[in-house]
Amino acid sequence: MRLFSSLLCLLLSTVACAGPEPAAKPRSELAAPTTEALAVRAAGAPQELLPNGILTDSGLLLGGQPTLAQLEAARSQGYTTVVNLRTPEEGGPSAEEVEALGLAYHSLPVAGVQGLTEENARTLAEILDQADGPTIVHCASGNRVGALLALEAWYVDGMEPAAALELGRESGMARLEPAVRQILGVQERATG
Repeated sequence: MRLFSSLLCLLLSTVACAGPEPAAKPRSELAAPTTEALAVRAAGAPQELLPNGILTDSGLLLGGQPTLAQLEAARSQGYTTVVNLRTPEEGGPSAEEVEALGLAYHSLPVAGVQGLTEENARTLAEILDQADGPTIVHCASGNRVGALLALEAWYVDGMEPAAALELGRESGMARLEPAVRQILGVQERATG
């Protein structure tokens, strides 16, 4: 679906040739795919490296809570940085355990809807900008990851609200979509 959307956008931009500047791209899409990301994609491994694993074109790996063994496998694939959106009470590998694997570790606790803030979106953007290599962003399931990336795309990258919402869905957002819709001011589509 994403490939189709990208091809359609390319076709439309070619046909239009003139018009407004396209919306800013989120950080997760700015860089060309890394060699490591291409290797992970070729192996079909995003799901093996993270529960609900999603691999972006730039090599950003998104999903649920990895085990230490999965983090070690991700490191062997070239990943260098882990961003944990879980709160300390939720458990999972500690900063010390992750760093012992040779990975940089960042904790950015996002406690559900209350954690969906402009400040957290901007902090995530800073962490991603400063990361030295391919990065993993995880929570428990990937839901908070997608929600925070949608807000980062809107607050930081200036993406249109509907496009930011779609990016969030593609990045793992599910149950938090109503809250993100409200923040972005995107109305639910009427069904009938």
